Amino acid sequence: MANCLFSLLALAALLAWTPLLDAQARAVWLSDKDGRQTLTLPDPTGDAQLIVPKQCQARPCAVVIVSHGRGGLASDGIQHAPFDALLDGIDAQGFVLLLSSDGGPSTWGNAAALSSIQRAYRAALPHFRHDGRVYTLGISMGALPATLTAAHWGFQSVQWHWWPDGSTCKTR
Repeated sequence: MANCLFSLLALAALLAWTPLLDAQARAVWLSDKDGRQTLTLPDPTGDAQLIVPKQCQARPCAVVIVSHGRGGLASDGIQHAPFDALLDGIDAQGFVLLLSSDGGPSTWGNAAALSSIQRAYRAALPHFRHDGRVYTLGISMGALPATLTAAHWGFQSVQWHWWPDGSTCKTR
């Protein structure tokens, strides 16, 4: 009876880890013309994207965790021209970018969003040389999970607000 119970517990533990193993197996690096590498980090609540600039492939770098705006996706950071320009400027300065899914398009900094950010951060760590510095950046409504993540983990937080007329405001 005890052996049967142990076997069932071992099977349950294996099944609990299977989605994580699947996620690691599906991760594929893509390179762009500037030498930047992008890795999609699969997650059941929405994939994150890790962007490692060329200079960070040879030396340790800080990471900036980017939270998207309301209704957005992690990929919005590189598919929306104003945000892409902002992120290009950040990675050109030698920062690794982690574009978080924030647990979905409307989690707005709730526990699911913060758990998703934590999973993405942990999944990203083995894939680049980290110097120990972590910053969070929130775009629009993403300022909420960025600030909460920074407060919870003690990271530096920067909120960047962009309005449709193209004006911006950086707050700290």
